[in-house]
Amino acid sequence: MTFYPLITDSIRTVLLERGPRIVDVSNFKFPVSDGDRRFDGKWFYKKLTNGENVRRERLLYSQSEDSLFCFPYLLFGKDHRGKSSSFSDFNKGFSDWKHLNPLIYNHENSSSHRLCCMQWKDLQNRLKQKKTVDDEIQESIQKEVEKWRNILKVVIDVIIFCAKNNVPLRGTAKKEIIGESSSVFLSTLELISHYYPKVAEHMA
Repeated sequence: MTFYPLITDSIRTVLLERGPRIVDVSNFKFPVSDGDRRFDGKWFYKKLTNGENVRRERLLYSQSEDSLFCFPYLLFGKDHRGKSSSFSDFNKGFSDWKHLNPLIYNHENSSSHRLCCMQWKDLQNRLKQKKTVDDEIQESIQKEVEKWRNILKVVIDVIIFCAKNNVPLRGTAKKEIIGESSSVFLSTLELISHYYPKVAEHMA
């Protein structure tokens, strides 16, 4: 059983920015469970009153759990614990394929689901327009993420360079000191830091 983590504001922001992952499941064979029943990929689509089929982008499927999850409900559902939902189990998800119809419609028409969807789209729009209350914090988080992403890229590039040239990452000294008795790996990072302030700041 998967343990669903506590959704903090920072985790919620990352999930919102990435959004639910939508993949083509037309050729995917869902496992048989619940007796002789299995999930049918057709449920990823909903027919509107005008006959048009639209993707249920909020509907998530977990292969490991063979269960369905509601994306906005995972983000905001714990704020509405008092309002029951067939998709309210954050750890197991929904896998009652025999009763998927009508329970999926009951969930979509529930007040808690609609409220979660409104919160999802509202926060998503405010993040895009940079109108959140903690906009400065969000901007600071993004800068920090970008900083560490760039540093990690440099470190990985140096590791690959050493590997391609059969150069050991560690030097011969028991205690390596940057600028004195350091390996090719650390020496290369030091050289790069002369031209890359973020790496220099990190090495300092």
